[in-house]
Amino acid sequence: MRRLALCLLLGSTWGCAKLFPLESASGDADADADADADVDGDGDVDADADSDGDGDGDGDGDGDADGDGDGDADGDGDGDADGDGDADGDADVDGGACVDEDGDGYLNESCGGDDCDDGDPAIHPGALDGSWREETLAADDALRVAMALDPSGAVHVVYETGADVEYLTNASGAWSDPLSIDEAVGPIEISIAVDGSGDVHVASCPGGGAIRYMRLSEGWFVDVIEEGSLQGCSLALDGEGAPRIAFVDVAAPALRYGRRDVGGEWTVDDAVACEQWGCSEPSLAFDSEWQPAIAYLGRPVADYLLRVARWTAEDVWEIEPFPDSAGWVSLAFDPAGDPHLAFVSGASVRHGMQGNADWQFENAAAGGFPRSASLAIDPGGAVHIGYGEGRELRYTTNATGEWIEEVLALQAWSNHALAVDATSVHLAWSHYVELDAPFEVRHRTRALPDGVDTDCDGDEW
Repeated sequence: MRRLALCLLLGSTWGCAKLFPLESASGDADADADADADVDGDGDVDADADSDGDGDGDGDGDGDADGDGDGDADGDGDGDADGDGDADGDADVDGGACVDEDGDGYLNESCGGDDCDDGDPAIHPGALDGSWREETLAADDALRVAMALDPSGAVHVVYETGADVEYLTNASGAWSDPLSIDEAVGPIEISIAVDGSGDVHVASCPGGGAIRYMRLSEGWFVDVIEEGSLQGCSLALDGEGAPRIAFVDVAAPALRYGRRDVGGEWTVDDAVACEQWGCSEPSLAFDSEWQPAIAYLGRPVADYLLRVARWTAEDVWEIEPFPDSAGWVSLAFDPAGDPHLAFVSGASVRHGMQGNADWQFENAAAGGFPRSASLAIDPGGAVHIGYGEGRELRYTTNATGEWIEEVLALQAWSNHALAVDATSVHLAWSHYVELDAPFEVRHRTRALPDGVDTDCDGDEW
């Protein structure tokens, strides 16, 4: 009655409605016929048009407006805020598992791994790149060392101790223990090659007065090629994988060339009659037509001079003389079939190449007293040369477009070996440790430069 009297005094039903709102039949203080205190008619008190009580308008009760009920605002229903449909919070759709796409054992950077290219198994942390890696293979009084790579890239090393010839390899993935393959006393030079089947071929000379041949196929086989006053042997394989050898007969004197037939018999002939004071340092290689060529040093007078003998289509040896005095020479052919030479001349390490016609010579390194040059050409045609400087082992290459020289070891003995394949360069040598300690066989390798960050360290090589 008091409300009615006051409304009559105001003289307006509008004023009465403002002062005293009508109660609904639901018993709450709004006009929407539900039992809550808002006006949205949904039965909750959040003022949106759903009944979840969270005020976001989607009916899922999670406090956001994405309708997924997971408590975040990304709309994917997984409980994290990355929008990827899983609950691992990493913004991919792998359901929480990071996959090694290329199978190299390293996970992609995009999901927390450290593989900078998960589509290439050759690229990952720890892959061979521009930094040299050095290993000690044996401590066994190694004097002369030779090395070759097989078709899979495995390394095969032989060395002589003055008492025997030892062999080791990493073909199984780890370096083997040294194995004595020949007990002949006194080898001075040693040479090795590996054929396409992975069989290993080794020659040593003079090997106690004989040129000796060893082959590893199902087991080691040892044969004597020739006996006498012999020195300086170089072994290479022809196009069929058959062994060929060049060496010096001091008594003749002559540069001799031998070949082994399928029946295992060796045929040896004089290739070149040496000059007045002899010849030395033969280096055998095959050209693109699988014809043999031998670089060597001839001595017409006091100095040794550079020579190259090549087997011709007329089935004769043709000799090309050079006026350069030289010591230590190495011959190799590039993928185009052009011959290259590396040799020591005075205070320089020289490189020569014969293209269409004339030989072109240049200094690959200069200064000091270099010795013991070795040469290899990679599949891209870049030149790699190893040599000694005093007791240092040095390496120079034009793989980056100009000759770059590096010191690899400070206590290397006089002999070393160099080899390259499609992806890497290798050197092996006899290493002096200290007085009364045995000489060690050491090995170094690194990748050829390709402009790729192969080991994911942020630097291209």
